[in-house]
Amino acid sequence: MYRVHSETALDDVRTVISAKDRTGTWLTITWYTLTLEQEATFEHYRILLKSLKRKGLAAVHDVVSRPGAHYVVWTHANPTTSQPVAVNGKHADQRAIADMLDAHGRSPTDAILRRTHRDGRIRVYGLTWQPGLSFDSGHSARTPWYQHLGKSVTRQRDWLLGLVLCAVGVGLIVTAVRSQAPWVVVPEVHGMMVNDAADILFERGLQAQLEAVPSPLAAGEIIDVRPRVGHQLRAGRAVTLRYALPAAQMTPQNVPELRGLTVTDARSRLQTAGLELGRRLDIHATIQAGTVIAQANPAQTSLPQGSEVDVLVSLGPAPAMTVLPDMRGLTEEDARAITLAAGISTPVVIDYQQAGRVAGTVLEQNHKPFIPFKTDATVRLVVASSASRTIADDGFANFIGMSESQARTLARAQGVNPSFDMVSRPGLPEGVIMQSPAPNSNSTSNSVRLTFNMQPVTIPRPDVQTDVLLTASEPRAFSYRWDIETGIAPQIAEVRAELLNGDTLLLSRAMVAGGETIEGTWTSDMRGPVTFRLTLNGLTYGEPLRLNP
Repeated sequence: MYRVHSETALDDVRTVISAKDRTGTWLTITWYTLTLEQEATFEHYRILLKSLKRKGLAAVHDVVSRPGAHYVVWTHANPTTSQPVAVNGKHADQRAIADMLDAHGRSPTDAILRRTHRDGRIRVYGLTWQPGLSFDSGHSARTPWYQHLGKSVTRQRDWLLGLVLCAVGVGLIVTAVRSQAPWVVVPEVHGMMVNDAADILFERGLQAQLEAVPSPLAAGEIIDVRPRVGHQLRAGRAVTLRYALPAAQMTPQNVPELRGLTVTDARSRLQTAGLELGRRLDIHATIQAGTVIAQANPAQTSLPQGSEVDVLVSLGPAPAMTVLPDMRGLTEEDARAITLAAGISTPVVIDYQQAGRVAGTVLEQNHKPFIPFKTDATVRLVVASSASRTIADDGFANFIGMSESQARTLARAQGVNPSFDMVSRPGLPEGVIMQSPAPNSNSTSNSVRLTFNMQPVTIPRPDVQTDVLLTASEPRAFSYRWDIETGIAPQIAEVRAELLNGDTLLLSRAMVAGGETIEGTWTSDMRGPVTFRLTLNGLTYGEPLRLNP
């Protein structure tokens, strides 16, 4: 239960609420009224805040993103218990915050940082939900909006707003009680006649914007509602009702040339021509990002008024990607050599820390092993400094960089039993690249697991001639399925089949998001196994499926 003391609308999207919890602790709640397009951006914002909170780097009490409810509960900044600090600094927390913001395409200037007197930690006490936005329109960046709200708490309003956040199932329900309800739920009107649907919206306190769409359904039947049914809006907001109208009753319009325009300009030109921008598919191309490179309906062809034109939009050139192995336990010199071999174009940043390890040993790395990232991204390593105590002479043996025979010889000398995991990473040197237990550790294990990198060897193709009698084969059904992990933003999914003869077939292309499933069945009389691969925005997702029904 939260007792709300003040409410301030910053703009059409953000409303800031100052409240107390059961213990009397001041909290600042930012409520967001979002469009369908803005919800995807807020989901990225929620993931970033959750990541910062898990690391103890954000003063976030809670963050919620579900249909009709998008809000963040911040711990109120108390000037007696914390003080503001610069966004850029050498403190470990400042560097960690800057790295996480950079990984999500955000700038440190989008955040407000404060140092807590009690534990000396630096945390984020404010973060704009979109890059580059100001914290509010009425106060300077040096005086955060939540401090002004804290002062307004002493001026009690003549009304009381009760905000109850109760855990129900896997979500949260937010209920606001005032003299007049501030939120209205968009009702279900699909299939109704347009006049009846408009009357229902009016009774709910909403406005209706009507838009005719060419359709074979009955004239006047509602076929689409925007925002979607169940979405919460403030009273007085407009809801677009798209209703069916026979194409013959709509004035034909000439499709304009959209190629080479930005998406904004393309939408404006279509609206001027009495048409609408339809589905948008983004792909990597050599053309500048955001530029229309193709359109579904050619220029100067005729379409009924209100029709949609789908477009293909450039994402810009595809970024060069690379991966790194687990370099913990390696020497700093070996780690630098591996990053160079992996094609990293930026200097490696080294943070030296005292630890109970041999000086020069890599302790941590900012990129997870074998997870693709851009080659121009910063690689940051935490390395044991020279002030660290030296490990005992009987520390666990270091097998990194050895050949298989060398590793087996050392294992026998150390009295441990080696096991090998063979991998092939063309960008890394041949030999042992990882081991468990780690080099120079205090482990007393009598076995060691070694990851050995093998360079591919070209096998000459034998000159064999034979006569094969092929007989007709029955068609076979190949069924494939991938579940998309929750939290992944909408991306282009492509399923391809790789045949034994080397041919690759594109089976499907669609826009998917986290929580959805890609599945299908492909029928063919091709012999032998077929490998199915799924890519999201051009990058392989999940494990390939090798099927031979």
